[in-house]
Amino acid sequence: ETQLLALYVYEQYLEWFPEAKNYYTMTFNVAILAYQMEEYARAARLFEKVIKLEPKGQFAVPAAHTVLLSYFKMVNVVAPTEKSADDEEELTERAIPQTEQLLVTACDRYINMAEEGADDVAEAKYTAAKIYYDYNHFEKARTYLEDMYQKHREHPSTPDAARLLLSVFNVTRNIKNLEKWAETFSQDPVVASGDLGEVIKEIRAARDFNRCRQMEFDKEYEKAGDCFMAYFSDFKQSKLGDRALNNAAIMYRNAKLIDK
Repeated sequence: ETQLLALYVYEQYLEWFPEAKNYYTMTFNVAILAYQMEEYARAARLFEKVIKLEPKGQFAVPAAHTVLLSYFKMVNVVAPTEKSADDEEELTERAIPQTEQLLVTACDRYINMAEEGADDVAEAKYTAAKIYYDYNHFEKARTYLEDMYQKHREHPSTPDAARLLLSVFNVTRNIKNLEKWAETFSQDPVVASGDLGEVIKEIRAARDFNRCRQMEFDKEYEKAGDCFMAYFSDFKQSKLGDRALNNAAIMYRNAKLIDK
């Protein structure tokens, strides 16, 4: 209670005397006190004030880092459920709720302010990517997910980031990059193991099928139908064989070639 009272008094002082000597340093120190007391919402507000006072000041980077840590304590970001490319209505970009937007903003800011090898940069990238993915901001998610692999390959979250990156390419129907990254990951034992290893194998095995899908996405329906039929002829017994035959029928119908 004594510490809470002291924190309250300091906050009131900062509010009443914005022209006080050493105001910038005092605001940073009070923010640290709030964080140490696990008053994370109050800490975040004070650290935000430090950054606003002097965006390039002595305490700007540590304030950006600790405000991020404060939001980490307040917002629980779970691994998003992987989306299906077939559910177009669920893939429309959605507004990010305010609480999560505050965290994303803190992540983006810290990533831009901190040096590449600084503490929690990888965590900030992966957290922002998860939120962007969850609300269908796929291009923004892609940037950070690619960064996770290229700049933080040994990080414990990188295999999960790799899996999410493949999902981004799948739901955005970017077959070229889906195959390219699956090939890259297949050569890397850091990510090509366990469940993700099986996903990578399936993507590589479905390469010919995916080429047919690309024709479908490009609305070249007759070519796509012929492609799916050729795939069915070559891989009747594969997991995608029956799906290829069904897709061929849909493509011919779309092309108004019912006779085929």
